[in-house]
Amino acid sequence: MKKNRSSVVKFINTFPKIKNVFPAPEPASKNIPTWYKKLESFYNNDTTPVNGHQQITVKRCVAFLDMLSSGYIIKAPFDIYIDTTGDDPHFDIPEVMKTFVSLGNKALIGNHDLKQVAGYPFDKDQYIEYLFRVNVIWAVETDPGYSTLFIQPQHQEVSPLFAISAIIDTDTYPSNGLMSFLVKKNFNGV
Repeated sequence: MKKNRSSVVKFINTFPKIKNVFPAPEPASKNIPTWYKKLESFYNNDTTPVNGHQQITVKRCVAFLDMLSSGYIIKAPFDIYIDTTGDDPHFDIPEVMKTFVSLGNKALIGNHDLKQVAGYPFDKDQYIEYLFRVNVIWAVETDPGYSTLFIQPQHQEVSPLFAISAIIDTDTYPSNGLMSFLVKKNFNGV
């Protein structure tokens, strides 16, 4: 029987001179949402079976907890002000971060041409027709035979952003740190 290794995921800071500015990726298990932590295991905290069935919540569902606690969370490197209430979306970052706005040839925030995802089935009543991206500066690399699934953090607080999911063969192609998102219409905030 082989011993399991503790991790096959490596996070590489693509800009190590400013590594203290950006949050390091964290295990999802350290980012369990508050709503879930507060949830009781039983309806109204009553363990009495009703018609032979316990009235349990998702707090007792191992599959749900596994979804919340698996993988890693890569957080945005800074607060991003977003305004999609006008004709053109507006994005801004804190003044202190503007000294880092351009990292070599990588901007910290930007967009992809929508032609890259022409025909992508998204709700045009809910999201603007704009593919926003954030450079989180962390490249992900895995051991041979392992790929990485990038998805929206699951069962978290409501967000004006919706992550574009992808699987990257990070064993042969370390990701470059760019994360793409759809942005909700009529949002104004951080």
